[in-house]
Amino acid sequence: MSARMAQGENGSVKTAPGPPPGPPPKPPMERAASHDGVQNDKVANEKLKPPPSFPEGPIPVPPPNWTALDEEDAQERAKTPQQREIDRIVLGCFRLNPYDVLGITPDMDDKSIQKAFRKKSLLIHPDKVGDHYRERAQEAFQLMKQALDHLFDAERRQALNEISRSGRSLALQELNLPFTWSDEQVEKEQEPGGRLHGLKPTFPERVVHCTNHLMREDELYRRNRIRIKQEAEEEARKLREQAEEQRKRKADLEIAWENARDNRVEGWRSFQKTKKKKKKMDVLG
Repeated sequence: MSARMAQGENGSVKTAPGPPPGPPPKPPMERAASHDGVQNDKVANEKLKPPPSFPEGPIPVPPPNWTALDEEDAQERAKTPQQREIDRIVLGCFRLNPYDVLGITPDMDDKSIQKAFRKKSLLIHPDKVGDHYRERAQEAFQLMKQALDHLFDAERRQALNEISRSGRSLALQELNLPFTWSDEQVEKEQEPGGRLHGLKPTFPERVVHCTNHLMREDELYRRNRIRIKQEAEEEARKLREQAEEQRKRKADLEIAWENARDNRVEGWRSFQKTKKKKKKMDVLG
């Protein structure tokens, strides 16, 4: 029997007390590498820190560059009415719309259009601007002259007015309003309390936008038709050139055949003589 076992008075076996238990084991350690490659010991059961949360509310937006905005605003305010009008024509207006170039409305008659053109042409005339704006003023003046010629062409102006009316109807449809409204009803609805009052952008601005959109689509369609026509003409030209080349080749072959006619006749005669001579030799033999 082991030395640790002893028998008691009643015959039961008792176990002798053993050595006291040792210290509790240390918690497991983990090796964590720092950013610079140095190993740091960290306790494995240490609570992980939660990731940083996004701040509540709107994300802060960096402030605008007020200096640049102030400089741009100062430059704009420093422009004269003459320079602003030149920039509007060259940079701001839709060049396919003569009404937009001249800054007028489609309901103006020829006399009013001529008066508006004369007033603006005196304002932006290249001879009345500085050297740094003269080139742009010349471009603006040329655009105005083209717009005036467009409007004084009865056929082209009629087509332009049809597109303008379509733009007006489209602007009403986008507002879920009847596109059959008359001009008087539109003017009435633009008064305070009307359905067209206080719109941003305004109803006339919406009409100009829709008109320009239709003009742009019409111009793209026109250019596409021109492209298709040019491609068809180019294909027809190539077919004509191929047919002409084949005709020339055939004519050259016919000429070459006629030029070789004497040689063919002479060759045939030589062949006939050789054949007769051979036949005569066979008979004599």
